[in-house]
Amino acid sequence: MQIKGNFAAADAWLEDFVANQEFFPGGSMIIVDKRMGTIHKSAFGNLTEDSVVLLASLSKVPAVTLLMALDRDDGNVDFDIQQPITRYLPWLGVWDPAIPGTPADTAFDYGGSQWQIAGAVAELVGGGTWDQLWNQYIAEPCGMQVARYGNLLASPELWDGNPDSLVGVENPSIEAGMISNLDDYARIISLHLNGGTCGENQVLSPEAVEFMREVRTGAVGSGPGAVGSPPDWGYAMGWWIYPPKEGGSVYLYMDPGLFGSVAWIDVEREYGGVVFFEEYAENMGGVGSGSVIAQLIPIIEEAIDAVR
Repeated sequence: MQIKGNFAAADAWLEDFVANQEFFPGGSMIIVDKRMGTIHKSAFGNLTEDSVVLLASLSKVPAVTLLMALDRDDGNVDFDIQQPITRYLPWLGVWDPAIPGTPADTAFDYGGSQWQIAGAVAELVGGGTWDQLWNQYIAEPCGMQVARYGNLLASPELWDGNPDSLVGVENPSIEAGMISNLDDYARIISLHLNGGTCGENQVLSPEAVEFMREVRTGAVGSGPGAVGSPPDWGYAMGWWIYPPKEGGSVYLYMDPGLFGSVAWIDVEREYGGVVFFEEYAENMGGVGSGSVIAQLIPIIEEAIDAVR
């Protein structure tokens, strides 16, 4: 069902949030319907609808999307995402020797060097740098203008909002190095709502999109603690899984980040969204993402349900 909705209450929430939160002088959001595309966009405070921000962990879903695109490639790429690391990187001494032999879905570690290892695999099998592969498999087919990977996670103070100030493109942070504006990230949301398509381009198979949403863990005990999320979330591939209501099914998948931003898709209502914040001091990011999840998303859900 196509939806549009009245998002005045959502705008009022975001405007009030940035007006009253010391660490969040600006905020922006975009809401994407599966069939209609972008149905709402707004910005308040010192962010505009065109602002480019550091995404931190919102980089994870796009990163897995690229890995799944390589997995889907039926040309010259020999890659199966379910194969052990040693099939592709037979190096000794690079990682804990237990990792290559650990069966899939038996261990969980949210962030760290494993993302860089995944990037190394992608570069080896794909025959290009991460940046080149991102452009080839995702950015160009999806018509992205800005979104790319660099490495400013440890030094966000160097970021001035201009894509030209992004450093580390040659050795990007796979889990947390992406920059984007609202429109480009909306294309990632749309891809995941539409079975892997960007416009007329089939970037992922529908099966790959579903594979990314399969529950890989139960409640992990601490959730994505760095961004203040609840302790009863499970994890898929890039997506955190919001626990369903009693008797219900999983419908909400999240990707929150250290700097306060958060992206999500709702597979029941067939929409998704992203809210951008820039809490680069890394002190209160969880307040941003946590408030969006607990307060803003229910407002958006209510607006959508009102016109279903």
